[in-house]
Formats: sequence, C-alpha cells, structure tokens
Amino acid sequence: MEFRDHPDPHVRGDVVLVMGHLARRFRRVDPAARALVRSALQDPHPFIRGQAHAAIDDIEHFVR
Repeated sequence: MEFRDHPDPHVRGDVVLVMGHLARRFRRVDPAARALVRSALQDPHPFIRGQAHAAIDDIEHFVR
C-alpha cells in the first residue's frame, strides 16, 4: 500500500506535507507530487486540506 492511500487521514496528510518539505529542501517538485498536493486541497478531511495548504505555501515559495 502506498502511504497516500493509507486509511489514517493523519498519515495521508503527512505525506502531503512532506511534498512541501521536499520542495523546500530540493527547490523542485515532481509533477506527480504537485498533483497529489493539489488533489489534497479538495479532500473532505480538514487535516489533509490543512497539510495541503502548508505544502502549497512551501512549493510556491521555494520552487521557481
């Protein structure tokens, strides 16, 4: 099982947040990772949406 499909919303949310951390560290984002974060913005669980907003902030700030 991939962590993005994990039944626990906190695990899924943390996967999304990691995409932002990777963007901060490496200054780039794989298109699949960016799509994962964008889709998480529409997730029904508020924790996942919150993590997605944090990840998007990092991506927008650190990836040019």
